[in-house]
Order: sequence, then C-alpha cells, then structure tokens
Amino acid sequence: IAANFDFNIYPNPFSERTTFSFTLQQEENVMVRLFDLSGKQVALVANGKYKAGNHKLDLSASGLRSGFYICVIGTNTNYYFKKIIIH
Repeated sequence: IAANFDFNIYPNPFSERTTFSFTLQQEENVMVRLFDLSGKQVALVANGKYKAGNHKLDLSASGLRSGFYICVIGTNTNYYFKKIIIH
C-alpha cells in the first residue's frame, strides 16, 4: 500500500464484525467494496468523500457466508486489495 494511504482490517479473520480503519493525508473520495471469489460484489462498505485524518468503518458478517473475500479500496488515485476471511 502506498505511503500516502494506510488501511487495516481487524480482526481478520472474523466471525461477526470487523473494523476497517484508514488514514488519509488529504481529502479524497473513498470506495470500499467486498467481493466474493467469483467476482460478485457482496457489500458496499463506504462510498464518499473523506477528509484528511483517521477513519473507522464497521462491517457485520450478517448475511455473508464463511469463506474468503477480496476487499477493494479505491481512492482518487489508486486501488488497493486485501484478503478477508469470515469463519
């Protein structure tokens, strides 16, 4: 992940709820989406403009099956990917 963007998911793996935390150096549009391994979007965690600083978002596993997922984080300039495991 680029030096100007810090993104964490904890706990990971999780069973009920996880927290996405990210730090922005400047105001940016941020979109956080969760995809299953077939490429289907299963959750939209965030989609909006965020000011510089620290941010936290929660995701409930309610309605999601156990397994592997890919989290895609998009900003004004880049896309980042992280693996998530729900057990």
